Amino acid sequence: MKAEVLNYLEMMFDESTWPKTDPVACVDTIWNDRWLGFQDLIVARDEIDVAANGGTGLAISLDEEQKRPTRVMRLLAAPRAMLAIIDRGVSELRSDHWDRLLDWFEHSVGDTRAAITFAIASRKLKSTDSRADRLLIQTLTNDADDAALRAMHYAIQGLGQAKSISDDAVKAVAKVAADRRQSQPIRSIAIESLMDMGPAAKSATELLQDIKKNDDDKDLRMFAWAALKSVTAPSREHPEGGTVADHMRQLYSAESDE
Repeated sequence: MKAEVLNYLEMMFDESTWPKTDPVACVDTIWNDRWLGFQDLIVARDEIDVAANGGTGLAISLDEEQKRPTRVMRLLAAPRAMLAIIDRGVSELRSDHWDRLLDWFEHSVGDTRAAITFAIASRKLKSTDSRADRLLIQTLTNDADDAALRAMHYAIQGLGQAKSISDDAVKAVAKVAADRRQSQPIRSIAIESLMDMGPAAKSATELLQDIKKNDDDKDLRMFAWAALKSVTAPSREHPEGGTVADHMRQLYSAESDE
């Protein structure tokens, strides 16, 4: 991330005001070119994620702290308000930048692609029947490197939370949920995404029933049970408010705590 951001943090951070800071206004204050600013926020968000989760090249033990890249150490120490600005900022890209972001994705690889996938998924797609939808589906591969797995994680979540769900999105996410070559965390995210899709993912009912009855992993069986309640519900919305998926998460949490 640009040095200006870190300097701004050091000089201007105030717990009483930063949580209320508008991320777009913050970007405008720091960068002369908003598009360049958002690019840096997108990349910075991915670096924080990699560092926090011990990604390849950054998983350095505490006794080797002096060898850590200074920028990564400072990103990890960034206050929660800064993380919120990054997370919210990438989802508030102005419409005139959106096509450029999608163009950038198509030519990106590795960590950069993972970061842009996060930015696209954070935008809360109105429909998964779109160019953005197709780009997110492209990330759902069998690649096993850290960047590809992060991109899959972001894409699966983004597809599940779209307002309108396409058949292609359901098929792509269901394929990941069924693929035993994928890691347990990725499969669980895919099952949860189907649950978020609600009745739009009803075509995944048979798959979820199979996971619920036959999968070797107890947690995946529980996830599938919760997802089934959502995809077979009459509506994505719950009569008591929120979504059926939200209520199933609460029930799942309660079952897990017992």
